[in-house]
Amino acid sequence: MPRHTLVLTETAKGIGDHANHLGRRDRAVRRAKRDFNITVDVPGITESKVGSASVFTLQVDDPDGNVDALVRLFNDLGFVHSPPLTLQFSEQEEKRMKDLIAKSRTNEGGK
Repeated sequence: MPRHTLVLTETAKGIGDHANHLGRRDRAVRRAKRDFNITVDVPGITESKVGSASVFTLQVDDPDGNVDALVRLFNDLGFVHSPPLTLQFSEQEEKRMKDLIAKSRTNEGGK
């Protein structure tokens, strides 16, 4: 099963709302499993600081190859940023990622 390390750095929006980051983390873990079939190693999540931004490092298991779509969702929400893991996608892969992201947003009431 492919295992990835994600490094998520808080954006200005995330820094401004840091007090709520644990609730967002819980939602992200739930969404990852439910909508992307990705398991997050929650006890293994680490948090460090770079200036005023928190940096979160997490390990994820991704049996279906959905991690790029999950990273895009995180980036789209705007609280954290992570560089894309893969740079080029086929039209079919692009559509699949967009569909997964739309499904996840629908499942969370548009968030």
